[in-house]
Amino acid sequence: MDSDSSPFNPLGRRADLIIQERFRYYRGCARIEIRHLEFDNEHVLGSRPLDADNVNRLVKIFNIEGCSHFEPEHRVAAIISEEILIQSLIRSNTTQEALFDIIDPPTLFFEENTKLLCPYGKHRLKAAEEFGENWWLVELYLDGLPSEALSQLREESSNSRNFKDGEIYRIYRQYDLQHKTAQAKKWWARFESDDRRKDFRRLLGNSLLREGFDQLLPYIGLWDPLRSTQLERILGLRCDEEVYHYLQNIYNIWSTLFSEEKAPYVDPASWNWWKVGVFSQLFLQQKKGENF
Repeated sequence: MDSDSSPFNPLGRRADLIIQERFRYYRGCARIEIRHLEFDNEHVLGSRPLDADNVNRLVKIFNIEGCSHFEPEHRVAAIISEEILIQSLIRSNTTQEALFDIIDPPTLFFEENTKLLCPYGKHRLKAAEEFGENWWLVELYLDGLPSEALSQLREESSNSRNFKDGEIYRIYRQYDLQHKTAQAKKWWARFESDDRRKDFRRLLGNSLLREGFDQLLPYIGLWDPLRSTQLERILGLRCDEEVYHYLQNIYNIWSTLFSEEKAPYVDPASWNWWKVGVFSQLFLQQKKGENF
C-alpha cells in the first residue's frame, strides 16, 4: 500500500501536507544584513529565550572553523511580504529567479527601518554579530504562511534539537492543553529516551502535581533548570500536598511580580537572579531531610 494513503500514518501524512503548504510560500534564498532580521517574542510557543552560553559556544565554533554561511543547516528563515520582496528586488537590481540560484544567491537591500521576522536562528545570528559578521543567508517565505507551517518551520530547525527537558515538557504540555495533538506528540518525541518520558509521564498521571506545574507554564525561565532526574527525585518525595503548596508559593511570588501578559519576560536570567530555583530547592530539601 502507498505509504501516503496508509491509515496507520495519519500524523506523517499531516506533516507532509504541512511541508507541501510551506513550499507554496517559499521564495528562495538571499544574503540579508543581520540588522534587518528580528525574532519572535519569547512567549510564542516553540520559541526559546536567548541563552548566552549557547551564543558563546557558537562564537567559539566560528573562531575555529568560520561561519560557513552556505551550509544548508546554518541558514535561517524569514517571513517577508510580497510588497517588500518586490521593492527589495527592484532596489537590489535582481530578479525572483535569482533567489533560486543556490551557488551564488543575490544580496537583497531594504529600506533602513525594514525588519523581517525570523522564526528561528536567534542564537546563530547573535553569535555571528559578536563574531563580526553583518549578513547571513536567509530562506524567504511569504507572510500568510499558515500557523501550522510556521510552527513546523520554527520547531524543526537543526539547532532546536538542543531543547532541555523542562523546555520540552513546557511546550508539550501547552500544546496538549490546547488539544493540538500532532504538535504535542512531536514535542513528546523530543525526549529521545523512554526513561525521560517515564518520569514526565508520572507527573502527568499525578493530578495534583500536574496542576501545580501547570500554573508555572507561562513563566518560561522557570523551566530551564528542570531535568528528568530531578523530577524523579521530586516525585519520590511522596509528599504531594507539600510539593503542591511549594509550587503554589512560587506561582504566587512570580504572578505578583509579573502579570499574565508579562509572564514570558521571566527568562532564565530572571530565574537565576532569584538565586535558587524551585526544582533545585526541592531536591536540596530532600537531601537535607527538611520540611517544606
